[in-house]
Amino acid sequence: MMYTGELAALSAAGLWASATFMFAAAGRQLSPIQLNISKGIIASILLGGCAVALERIPEEIWTMQGLLLGLSGILGITIGDTAFFGALSRIGPRRALLIESLTPPLTGLIALVAIQEELTLTAWCGVLVTVAGVTSVVLERSQPGELQIAPDVFRVGLILAVIASISQATGVVMAHIVLIDHALDPLWAAFIRLMAALAGLLMAGSFMPKQGT
Repeated sequence: MMYTGELAALSAAGLWASATFMFAAAGRQLSPIQLNISKGIIASILLGGCAVALERIPEEIWTMQGLLLGLSGILGITIGDTAFFGALSRIGPRRALLIESLTPPLTGLIALVAIQEELTLTAWCGVLVTVAGVTSVVLERSQPGELQIAPDVFRVGLILAVIASISQATGVVMAHIVLIDHALDPLWAAFIRLMAALAGLLMAGSFMPKQGT
């Protein structure tokens, strides 16, 4: 089927954008760690059930490929999503999603360095336009009626959003390295990443306060 990858990427972006507003509402009651753990538990149950129903457990889970996928999950989900939720509660969904749009160009740049995956001239133009657009909107003054954010809270939110984008981009490239060399079902790959991330979250959550992380 033509454009399957493109359609899957657009669908993922649309679903993530929609879910962000739900996360923003839930973030008023839960800390970023708690929110990420809750998301991970629900998603792992759904993904695990689907993966087991559709296919037997692949051998790659117990190999170096499974370890790399697990590390990519810790980077992209444990660190990346938690930082994103922290940004979400500080600068709101509009700005957080805007900075999240830096993830695709960062992914391309990291892939260029890590696996020499070349970018076309069009891709470089896209990177420049995206960075310029994000910078312009982030630095603009608050509009009348928009929630005012204290400068120190705003700075922390921006830093967390950038950390989220870098972590998620790095995690994506690590997963990509595994998937291009091994015929591992994407459903199982997502499940492995999620379970590793959930383990990391539970460990981190046990050392952190229940609120205000």
